[in-house]
Amino acid sequence: MDSMKRIGDLYQAALDAGPALRNPSFNSFRAPLVDLSKLLQEHQCAQKNADATWMLNRDRLDALSSSDKTKAISYAQAAALTLPGADFTQHLPPAVFKAASQCHPSVLQHEMAPSSERRGQYRVESWITQKMMKQNPDTLYVFGDNLDRYGKGGQAEVMRDQPNGYGIPTKRSPFMGDGAFFSDRDFSIVKKIMDRNFKDLEVHLAKGKDVIWPEAGLGTKRADLANKAPLIAQYLEHKRQNLENFSKGLPQEEFSTPHATSLPKPSKQKVYAGIGSRETPADVMEKMTEVAKILSETGWKLRSGGAPGADEAFEIGVRKNGKIDPSKAEIYLGWEGFQGKQSQNGYIVKPATEGMIDLVKKFHPKPSALKSGPLALMARNGCQVLGNDLQTPADMVVCYTPEGSGSGGTGQAIRIAKAYSIPVLDLGHPNCKNLTPQNIVDILEGRQSMPEQAVAVGSKSTPARGGLGQTEFF
Repeated sequence: MDSMKRIGDLYQAALDAGPALRNPSFNSFRAPLVDLSKLLQEHQCAQKNADATWMLNRDRLDALSSSDKTKAISYAQAAALTLPGADFTQHLPPAVFKAASQCHPSVLQHEMAPSSERRGQYRVESWITQKMMKQNPDTLYVFGDNLDRYGKGGQAEVMRDQPNGYGIPTKRSPFMGDGAFFSDRDFSIVKKIMDRNFKDLEVHLAKGKDVIWPEAGLGTKRADLANKAPLIAQYLEHKRQNLENFSKGLPQEEFSTPHATSLPKPSKQKVYAGIGSRETPADVMEKMTEVAKILSETGWKLRSGGAPGADEAFEIGVRKNGKIDPSKAEIYLGWEGFQGKQSQNGYIVKPATEGMIDLVKKFHPKPSALKSGPLALMARNGCQVLGNDLQTPADMVVCYTPEGSGSGGTGQAIRIAKAYSIPVLDLGHPNCKNLTPQNIVDILEGRQSMPEQAVAVGSKSTPARGGLGQTEFF
């Protein structure tokens, strides 16, 4: 039995063992355990990686007593025993082992025992109401969702706030701008999310509980997957058909992935956003300029905003003979003539699109207070992070804010980056003050790890039901 299957089996045993241990606090850390389980399955973490992985969910457990935390971590470590051939049963705490063996005897044989109970039904409904959902609390009602797990457009209007509503992402965000939609360039990421989503639904069916699918389908209207991401639409239909087959006990079909050459190819060029406060200290700006020079010579492209301070420091590093090579940098200006610069040779003035404005509305704390000038600057921040089409995210953001606070206009770019799981290296953070230009380059190239707590925090998180609740896997 492969390690992925063992991790899932053992984790389900750990979850089910909670009530058997008569632990009244179990539900309070069930969600972190489920999240951790997904992380473990995603990365196939071995025992040595368990502690680092657990830290990602540590904030979810702050309200627990020390004894409950110890129990939760014991379950997590038990689930992390994924080394091939490991006899993980001997590592389980005795009480957990006993409860797990009572709940899931099959775990001890490293295999899933065939269920003798009836599987739940997969059914299609043309009209789903909240009354219907409340009358059938054990039935999951599937709807088309977005990665933000936010908004009440389309099917989400009825199902989002119901505990048995289950969202499968068919869009990036609830908005209708350029960057809100999936494209087939996102296939590898979306596939992983959908695989987890449909596994959840299969588990629900295996427990004898029903799953309801909307007759209109998922991704057919607002998300427009058939036109905007046809490969993702095909894969979603493949997973839906397999879910129906599973409910009937029929074999699962394999998905024939198109040859790699037929898939959209993202740019091979690495991109970073070099931005920051207009009040960036001189010594930090010197580092920024040197970093930009080194990266320019090694094939990286800079995205910046043409403002005084940090932006200008990065820009100087990529200039040659006073000019910007468009293959080396994209400098997004707020308007024509901004800081005396015109839209030519790497300088870009992009009229605010609906997608750019959507980003401002979503991530700025007071978008309605912005007048035309500040609004234009905030709108162009989206392009610095996500590219001209808002669909080509930077590999990293290197910036400066005072004490790593994520404040000012730079904070808008940081919040967008955080939402798209783009690493942020804030050189204003105390732990980053001693970094040399070569250290910074090594961090971007993956040769050196990010200093602890160097990533500035940004937007509020949105609780979610179904699949991936946070943006950190994308």
